[in-house]
Amino acid sequence: KGYKAGSLHHHFPSVRGDFVALFDSDHRAEPSFLRRAIPQFYDQDGNDKKNIGLVQLPWAYYNIHQNLLTEYDSLALDLSHVVEQTGRAAGL
Repeated sequence: KGYKAGSLHHHFPSVRGDFVALFDSDHRAEPSFLRRAIPQFYDQDGNDKKNIGLVQLPWAYYNIHQNLLTEYDSLALDLSHVVEQTGRAAGL
């Protein structure tokens, strides 16, 4: 009922449009976000990919080089996502 899932459940009926972008409050969207995300929903001929319903793009960080802790944290999260997504793609 709470957190991100609860918020989505509450607000989704009022969402309008063909695409929805969901960001964490501490996320920094790259300027190229839409140019990178939207094409994933279409094939080379511009037809809808019927089997694609969600695209997850890599995170971006505000303060990677602020200090050793933020550099380590961003590296650890990036590594975690690489391992997780590689495992999911392999069906593990």
